[in-house]
Amino acid sequence: MEESIEHRKGHPMIVERVRLPDKPEVGKRYNADGKEDPEGSVFYEFVGPTAHAWAVFQQDLLPNQSGAMIFENVAGSGILDAIVSQWIRGGSGTLGQNLNQPSAGDAVIVFLARQRAQDRVKVAGLNSSRARVAVAAGLLYIPGIGG
Repeated sequence: MEESIEHRKGHPMIVERVRLPDKPEVGKRYNADGKEDPEGSVFYEFVGPTAHAWAVFQQDLLPNQSGAMIFENVAGSGILDAIVSQWIRGGSGTLGQNLNQPSAGDAVIVFLARQRAQDRVKVAGLNSSRARVAVAAGLLYIPGIGG
């Protein structure tokens, strides 16, 4: 199978970092610095005490390209789960508005790893499809004191 010129020029892995906000709120978007931003790429939803943070990669993943999202400022009593998912990009709005949401489309995004360090979590995935795909990494955790 021959690689495209675009893929040969690109990096085999995209690595991005986002700093989670100190006190995230539902209905707000945040940028990579953890600041409120209506066009930001970090989304939150809460179910009881559990937070689910989504961080959308700025670049689509190319076929067979992997990506790692490093979540910083992760203070909490426990990491429950991590996920990578195809993402439907949208305009302004919060999670679920204007199609800013995870998707289970035709592309298969393979979860590769979750690594934990003090106040930091890395989530990695692989685009196993033959197309460019918008991807987000998700982190399910209980916010609180500790790291």
